[in-house]
Amino acid sequence: MGERLGLHLLSCHGWDLGEHGDSSVRYEWCHCCWHLPGESRTLELDPYTDKEQGQEVQKQVGGGTYDMITLKGYTALAFDLSESYEGASHFHYE
Repeated sequence: MGERLGLHLLSCHGWDLGEHGDSSVRYEWCHCCWHLPGESRTLELDPYTDKEQGQEVQKQVGGGTYDMITLKGYTALAFDLSESYEGASHFHYE
Protein backbone atom coordinates (compact mmCIF):
# COMPACT_ATOMS: atom_id res chain seq x y z
CA MET A 1 0.00 0.00 0.00
CA GLY A 2 2.86 2.35 0.80
CA GLU A 3 4.29 1.86 -2.68
CA ARG A 4 0.91 2.54 -4.31
CA LEU A 5 0.65 5.83 -2.41
CA GLY A 6 4.22 6.84 -3.21
CA LEU A 7 5.46 6.46 0.37
CA HIS A 8 8.92 5.19 1.12
CA LEU A 9 8.86 1.77 2.78
CA LEU A 10 10.69 3.11 5.84
CA SER A 11 7.93 5.69 6.36
CA CYS A 12 5.36 2.97 7.03
CA HIS A 13 5.39 1.42 10.47
CA GLY A 14 2.17 -0.58 10.66
CA TRP A 15 -1.00 -1.83 9.05
CA ASP A 16 -4.61 -2.22 10.12
CA LEU A 17 -6.06 -5.23 8.38
CA GLY A 18 -9.68 -6.14 8.77
CA GLU A 19 -12.91 -7.20 7.19
CA HIS A 20 -16.08 -5.22 6.74
CA GLY A 21 -19.08 -6.90 8.34
CA ASP A 22 -20.43 -9.93 6.52
CA SER A 23 -18.92 -9.00 3.16
CA SER A 24 -15.49 -10.54 3.87
CA VAL A 25 -13.83 -7.70 1.99
CA ARG A 26 -10.40 -6.98 3.39
CA TYR A 27 -9.14 -3.44 3.77
CA GLU A 28 -5.80 -1.97 4.66
CA TRP A 29 -4.64 1.28 6.20
CA CYS A 30 -1.03 2.33 6.12
CA HIS A 31 0.16 4.20 9.22
CA CYS A 32 2.88 6.66 8.32
CA CYS A 33 5.54 8.07 10.60
CA TRP A 34 5.62 11.84 10.20
CA HIS A 35 7.82 12.43 13.24
CA LEU A 36 11.03 10.99 11.85
CA PRO A 37 14.03 13.33 12.18
CA GLY A 38 15.68 15.15 9.31
CA GLU A 39 16.06 13.55 5.91
CA SER A 40 14.43 10.25 6.91
CA ARG A 41 11.03 11.99 6.87
CA THR A 42 8.94 11.61 3.71
CA LEU A 43 8.98 15.30 2.84
CA GLU A 44 6.56 15.32 -0.07
CA LEU A 45 3.81 13.84 2.11
CA ASP A 46 4.70 15.59 5.36
CA PRO A 47 1.57 17.22 6.85
CA TYR A 48 3.75 19.84 8.54
CA THR A 49 4.64 21.20 5.11
CA ASP A 50 1.60 20.10 3.07
CA LYS A 51 -1.60 19.32 5.00
CA GLU A 52 -3.69 18.96 1.85
CA GLN A 53 -1.51 16.15 0.51
CA GLY A 54 -2.04 14.11 3.70
CA GLN A 55 -5.80 14.51 3.32
CA GLU A 56 -5.54 13.42 -0.32
CA VAL A 57 -3.73 10.22 0.69
CA GLN A 58 -6.51 9.50 3.18
CA LYS A 59 -9.13 9.99 0.45
CA GLN A 60 -7.22 7.66 -1.90
CA VAL A 61 -7.12 4.89 0.70
CA GLY A 62 -10.83 5.25 1.45
CA GLY A 63 -11.72 5.48 -2.24
CA GLY A 64 -9.65 2.42 -3.08
CA THR A 65 -11.44 0.41 -0.43
CA TYR A 66 -14.83 1.49 -1.73
CA ASP A 67 -13.77 0.62 -5.30
CA MET A 68 -12.76 -2.85 -4.12
CA ILE A 69 -16.21 -3.43 -2.66
CA THR A 70 -17.94 -2.05 -5.77
CA LEU A 71 -15.93 -4.39 -8.01
CA LYS A 72 -17.00 -7.34 -5.85
CA GLY A 73 -20.63 -6.29 -6.08
CA TYR A 74 -21.04 -5.00 -2.54
CA THR A 75 -22.71 -1.68 -1.76
CA ALA A 76 -21.68 -1.28 1.89
CA LEU A 77 -18.87 1.02 2.96
CA ALA A 78 -15.52 -0.63 3.56
CA PHE A 79 -14.93 0.73 7.01
CA ASP A 80 -17.04 2.32 9.69
CA LEU A 81 -16.66 5.75 11.26
CA SER A 82 -14.25 4.57 13.93
CA GLU A 83 -11.74 3.49 11.28
CA SER A 84 -12.12 6.69 9.28
CA TYR A 85 -11.63 8.79 12.43
CA GLU A 86 -8.54 6.74 13.28
CA GLY A 87 -7.18 7.33 9.80
CA ALA A 88 -7.93 11.04 9.95
CA SER A 89 -6.06 11.34 13.24
CA HIS A 90 -2.86 10.14 11.54
CA PHE A 91 -3.00 13.07 9.13
CA HIS A 92 -4.21 15.66 11.64
CA TYR A 93 -1.97 18.68 11.93
CA GLU A 94 -1.61 20.10 15.42
